[in-house]
Amino acid sequence: MVAGSLAVHRRATLVGTRTFTKDSIQGDFHLSDGADLHLTVERRLLPDGRSVAGSALKPDEEISLADPSLMIDPTESQQGPVSDAQLNPALDILSSSMGQP
Repeated sequence: MVAGSLAVHRRATLVGTRTFTKDSIQGDFHLSDGADLHLTVERRLLPDGRSVAGSALKPDEEISLADPSLMIDPTESQQGPVSDAQLNPALDILSSSMGQP
């Protein structure tokens, strides 16, 4: 929702690949006979009214991560983004939009 909202307001460039998203919030209601009833109780939409269900958000810069083992591990911050094939281009885009080398 955050990425979609930033993109709608032209405040961010989306980098990566399409991912599956949901726009529905489910309510879980316990019934007296022990069964559960699951109902959609809310839908989340982007500021322009679009649903994010399925793959509604298309990255501006589509960059796949061929080898998931090369993705940065946020729990190992000392490794840095040395070989992350998605993060590094995103950082380059951010740097160039801020006028930094």
